[in-house]
Amino acid sequence: MLRSYDTLFIAKHDGKLVFNEEVSGGKWFFPDEIKKRIQTILVPDLSTPLRGIYKMSKIAIDVVLLPPKEIMDLCIKLNKTITGFRKIELDKEKCLPHISLCMGTLDEKDIPKVRKIIGAISRPGAILNLEIYEIRNKEDNSNFAIKKTEELQQLHEKIMKKLEFFTSNEATLEMLFTPPTPEERTLFWINNYREKFSFRNFYPHITLGLGPMTPNIPFPIRFKASRLALCYLGNYCTCRKIFFETELKIITKSL
Repeated sequence: MLRSYDTLFIAKHDGKLVFNEEVSGGKWFFPDEIKKRIQTILVPDLSTPLRGIYKMSKIAIDVVLLPPKEIMDLCIKLNKTITGFRKIELDKEKCLPHISLCMGTLDEKDIPKVRKIIGAISRPGAILNLEIYEIRNKEDNSNFAIKKTEELQQLHEKIMKKLEFFTSNEATLEMLFTPPTPEERTLFWINNYREKFSFRNFYPHITLGLGPMTPNIPFPIRFKASRLALCYLGNYCTCRKIFFETELKIITKSL
């Protein structure tokens, strides 16, 4: 997990960014991921160094269900069948197959609070029984369509309501994980998630990749899911990094 910094002190001189790592007489270490994000900042190029302040604030996130190994393996296998340049290359570490439950932006300093909230609705041993009923070729992407059960809908709505205070839908490209370089269209799904893709519009699915596919697979495919995770979103709303994960709690009808 990235450590949160209130401010980073930087300067731009002769067209190059200079990191001022001496703050209050001490040394700060800036991880490479933070430095990559700072490269997008525009600071006037002066003849003398300019000290600027970059506030580490919001990142693009997704609270997700992670499917079991056999479903992940199937998703990755199907993803590799897409011909041409694959903008989504699924794997089990840096581009995880997932079911989105709550997408938006989050202040990095609030990650521990969100972890506590997610943990409060989770405990070991509980699972969701899920069913994939078809592959749906939607616009330019393919996905496993998942039956929307009452339990899954409740989990989605509960997380959306619990995190409403901490999340927003005002993402910018700088808030996304890199590499690869995120494309502008990624912001559409993040910034419209609450209004267009949640609650009664919730469509549970696992994205398989960009491009159509018609494999000969028998449906339905039933599986159990219990891993709930907070992930760092990258290009095309891919889950690039797990901040934390926990086990599902039995969901009740009271929200």
